[in-house]
Amino acid sequence: MVDGYGKIGDVENARKVFDEMPERNAVSWSAMMAAYSRVSEFREVICLFRQMQEAGTRPNEAVLVSVLTAAAHLGAVAQGLWVHSYAKRGRLELNLILATELVDMYSKCGYVEAAMEVFEDMADKDARAWNAMINGVAMNGDARKSIELFDKMVGDKIQPTETTFVAVLSACRHAKMVDKGLELFDQMSTLYGVKAGLQHYACVVDLLARAGMVEEAEKFIETRWED
Repeated sequence: MVDGYGKIGDVENARKVFDEMPERNAVSWSAMMAAYSRVSEFREVICLFRQMQEAGTRPNEAVLVSVLTAAAHLGAVAQGLWVHSYAKRGRLELNLILATELVDMYSKCGYVEAAMEVFEDMADKDARAWNAMINGVAMNGDARKSIELFDKMVGDKIQPTETTFVAVLSACRHAKMVDKGLELFDQMSTLYGVKAGLQHYACVVDLLARAGMVEEAEKFIETRWED
């Protein structure tokens, strides 16, 4: 029932059922944390995790993923470090989902080198893992590294996604890399078969405007926005 209420966003009733449970295992803790995470109540996730530790319940993978997501949004690197340490002891860091969440958490907390270490240790990287790392270096101001990672992703025969292009176009926007940004935008559909969405168009318009190319931005809106 906790999971059912959580999936429809009814955290109040989910918590009521959770609090009334005579015994709780990792699955019930995980369901309650996931419910809070879905409605972005990340402080409650961290609070529940502490209570779970005090209760002596061993966390499962789903709990660790919820905690890392909350830590990333709150910048609570201490909790993220605990999860990473726990994963190492339990050899869970090899798990693709958990490793990707670690990359995202470290990046959002500003620890790009730590994120890169986790990323490079991943044996198999899917598009989501690459996206997390590309976005991570981009949000921390290293646009060229973001483009370099994109090239490596393509070289490894991993198909870029809509999220990939939002990340690299955002990187180009912040670094005012106009030519590269326009090249990537054009390659989205022609080379990679990814249909441009609102965020991609907005990135290009902002890229041009930031570079002082206001007329070009207006022309882009008029001639390309509905392509």
